[in-house]
Amino acid sequence: MWYKELNNNQIKLKAKEELDIDAGTGTILIPITDARLFLHWYNEKGKMICSHQLKFSTLITNKVKLINSENNDVVLLQIEAPNT
Repeated sequence: MWYKELNNNQIKLKAKEELDIDAGTGTILIPITDARLFLHWYNEKGKMICSHQLKFSTLITNKVKLINSENNDVVLLQIEAPNT
């Protein structure tokens, strides 16, 4: 095959909303709206082990919490590679 279609999904977060995402082996998040978005990773005990401000297209793996810290709704594009 000469091409592979990518699975994509639009994520809409309301003001101050949080969303748990299971990115598995890899998902790309692309912020469409200019906003302050954060990614938080937690360990099995619920302690945050890493944080990242999402400003550009970012490849994430495993489970992560996506946080909209704005007072406005925001939109992201989520792209996943197809299972082969």
